[in-house]
Amino acid sequence: MNTVPPYYDDGPPLVDWNSDPDPNPPVSDLPAYTPSQQPTREFHYELKRDGKLLAVLTMISDAAYSKQMATFFGGTPLKGKVHLTLDKPDAILSVAVSVSTLSSQSR
Repeated sequence: MNTVPPYYDDGPPLVDWNSDPDPNPPVSDLPAYTPSQQPTREFHYELKRDGKLLAVLTMISDAAYSKQMATFFGGTPLKGKVHLTLDKPDAILSVAVSVSTLSSQSR
């Protein structure tokens, strides 16, 4: 008995994956990626002397990270403002704001 193996049509020939079929692929019509804006929250820190308000530091950070204090991560910009309460007009030469980390042990 002489049998012929079945024939299967495998469709188009396989692509040679080692060659670059189109060295200049078309440019996507999709818009450029822009990160979404997270909701922010203002955190106010008061500086008082003898019960009198001298300054308020307002820090603006992402609302999702903390409800108690402004939270920032390495490499992210710090945003905020300083409001001074003066008894009379005065020339201010500089305002220095120092930022430090809060370790988990000091919380």
